[in-house]
Amino acid sequence: MSNLSLTSNESTKTKLFQLLLEEIHAYSYLAETVKQKQEAIIKNNLQTMENLSGVERLLVKKVELMLQTREKYLNELLSNTNLDLPLQLNSYIEQLPLKEQARWRSLQQRISRAVDKIRRLNRENQQLVQSSLNYVRGVIEMLYAIDQENVLYTSSGQEKKTTAGKQVVNYNV
Repeated sequence: MSNLSLTSNESTKTKLFQLLLEEIHAYSYLAETVKQKQEAIIKNNLQTMENLSGVERLLVKKVELMLQTREKYLNELLSNTNLDLPLQLNSYIEQLPLKEQARWRSLQQRISRAVDKIRRLNRENQQLVQSSLNYVRGVIEMLYAIDQENVLYTSSGQEKKTTAGKQVVNYNV
């Protein structure tokens, strides 16, 4: 292998390492955004949720571009091997000398932990939103008795069955 090829590989390797550090930073920022969104869901702050959703979309697009760049770097680095390896970070790490693998594995684990944290927070947010929707549906069903015969209570406390309105109490009596 020529010196030019080795220099090119080292340059690509350095770029990949820097990209992975940027990826970790982006995931950390995304996790913080998702956490803030969770607080906005709990406080029912729709404007904040909308703003954070916009930030979230931008961060996801940025990470997608980073993943494409990562794939390009891995393709360059693994193309010189005779093995038919998948374009994954793990495949590249296995090709490194043992003394370098620990540092790269640490980076890979930090990425995995960050992604797992985002997944957990997203699941929690999904559950919060689902609980809120279930609560609202329950209130609507209670107040409007959808799909049921409506019962009005008169001023004397008598039940009056009707299908005309969807009120719980007849305020006109």
